[in-house]
Amino acid sequence: MARDMVHDTDSSPTARLLSLWDHLGIRVAHVATQMPGDIAGLAARFASRLGGVVLCVPSRLDPPRFEAAADRLLMICGERGLTADVTARAAARLRGATRVVLAGYDAPGWADVVADRTDEIAREMSGFLGRLNAEAPVSTSREGTHAGISYRVVGSGPALVLLPFFLAPSQWAPAVAQLARTFTVVTLGGAHLGGVAALEDRARAPTYQAMFRTLIDLMVPAPGEAILDVGCGAGSLDRLLAQWLGPASAITAIDVNPFLLSEAAFLARAEGFDGRIRFAPGNAEALPFADESFDCIFSITVLRSATPTARWPRWCAWRGRAAGWASSCDRSTCRNGGVSSSPTRFWTGWRLRRNRSAQRGWPTPAFIAAPGGPGSPISPAFRPW
Repeated sequence: MARDMVHDTDSSPTARLLSLWDHLGIRVAHVATQMPGDIAGLAARFASRLGGVVLCVPSRLDPPRFEAAADRLLMICGERGLTADVTARAAARLRGATRVVLAGYDAPGWADVVADRTDEIAREMSGFLGRLNAEAPVSTSREGTHAGISYRVVGSGPALVLLPFFLAPSQWAPAVAQLARTFTVVTLGGAHLGGVAALEDRARAPTYQAMFRTLIDLMVPAPGEAILDVGCGAGSLDRLLAQWLGPASAITAIDVNPFLLSEAAFLARAEGFDGRIRFAPGNAEALPFADESFDCIFSITVLRSATPTARWPRWCAWRGRAAGWASSCDRSTCRNGGVSSSPTRFWTGWRLRRNRSAQRGWPTPAFIAAPGGPGSPISPAFRPW
């Protein structure tokens, strides 16, 4: 086992996954993920700890990192789109790898692919991995957290470790029952893998935190006021806000993605914010709250997902449910008068105020900021988080 050791202070996904393997008594496991970067270190440096490897609709893939496991690699992709292109290029470089195309299917990064093609994916995975060697976990633990990774274990047989998708609402859940007939299925989560890790990394960026602080400064929430976050994702900013506002904070956070809501609640409990942030399912286009339920409403990178004609009616719906300020921040793109092909990205912020006189009309910009790295100005009143 000495060749498998990593430095004790290594907090990379590779180190965390190896620590979890050892914790569960797994010497060799099958592994499946949408995000190859989460297991690239394992494939490149510790291929002996892997049985079969499944990359399910990956949108990015660095083939050289998987050369040591190429003959044990299954790539599942859409018939068109980015996943088709990425896996086709990888298959040309990874001799012995298997590529399966989901006929008639496109798989953007947010696609709920396992829900859409459950039987086909479960069948392809079971058939491919069934020909390869892996070992059952020694540990009898069925649920827990280790090395910052949450895990849940069902079934029996060789270990099959399922890492999180990027944004798929159902994740692997629709296929787990079928896979558990053949394998000990270990489903992973937490702040260090998949889309949640990407959202957590973004929330730690100095310019992102500065943007958020500016947005909250515009709302000026008072202690104890009810605040709503529309499209909370992994709850990264809600935890920052709860830390800033203190124990008197009353934050409700909604999202349409049940997986992200579950992870957000888990991370809030882990950081001691249980009871201070309420996570609930909710759609920005039909908020499940009565008028004036909140003193402040905010959203980050949500309005950009709507068509231009839908954005402002959606804002009006939000405004009708806020007694005070409603604010939003999204990325905008400037192409230097439409001439340059190299766009510059800006943070644009909007705010509305509702009072008894009920101001009417379109919202107006509260700030426009060009990020230039840590310490770049976000607004005249910019302060680092």
